[in-house]
Amino acid sequence: MARKETHAGPFIAQGSIEVVSQPQHAQGSMESQPQSQPQQAEYTKLDAYPMASKERGCFLIVDLQQDKRSEVDCGRLKQLGRTLGFRFIRVKKVATKTEVADLDKFLKRVGEADHSDYDCFFVVVLAFQERVRSLNKYTSKGGEGNIKMDTFITPFTASNSPKLKDKPKIVFVYAPNAGSHQQATDETDADKDENIPNHADFYISVCQPRSPEEAVRLKDGREDGSHFIWNLCRSFTKFQQKYDICSLMSVVNRETIKNMDNDEEVVKKIYWSRSQLTKILTFSKVSEKNE
Repeated sequence: MARKETHAGPFIAQGSIEVVSQPQHAQGSMESQPQSQPQQAEYTKLDAYPMASKERGCFLIVDLQQDKRSEVDCGRLKQLGRTLGFRFIRVKKVATKTEVADLDKFLKRVGEADHSDYDCFFVVVLAFQERVRSLNKYTSKGGEGNIKMDTFITPFTASNSPKLKDKPKIVFVYAPNAGSHQQATDETDADKDENIPNHADFYISVCQPRSPEEAVRLKDGREDGSHFIWNLCRSFTKFQQKYDICSLMSVVNRETIKNMDNDEEVVKKIYWSRSQLTKILTFSKVSEKNE
């Protein structure tokens, strides 16, 4: 007897979860191409991911920071998930050694679940650098970790998650220096074990400020989350109907370095991205026929 697959959305919904209705986009909706430009319409149809599912997919936030700043970031990211049309949104809090050990198993189960009705998979990781300038190792607030990038990639490759094959997988990592982590001694040390997995249909973006980052502050002086997540959510919310994901992240970079005159400071703040997407990815409004 064939094994009955579990749909990924309801599975990921077990725990801290919000199942939300589709957001109403008041402005910025994508207009269909005029009939006088059939070549452009044909190009869009063939070379864009078909983002038409009424449930969009799973939007997972993995919080290894677990402080007041990440609490604000998680709130912003949950709202971003709603804005982008995701119905299944979950914050997965990871802090203890046991929770870190269970993270691989949890992500493996999510990858093996049924994503056939969804457009894509989106995961945002809030962590700390395991070493300054390390591109591939992260840790939790309590120093539990040695968590590698492939922890968030391998479970969702075509061989491990067949129902996500040919669908975009977006992986964002925000991992500032916590202020107490060891500096890599030289380039060889920094680059050791830095092989980032390379698979089709992934978009990976990593922001790793080299020094402890000041929070966004309200007029009354209270902290209001991290600059990267603030810029990310604001840029995506404003332009997600207009730009593809690569263009959106260019906007995030521009906003990140705005008003910075010091080149060294720019290097410390700016993120890097790697795209293995095979088509254009835009978070266009869900088709009305599917709503």
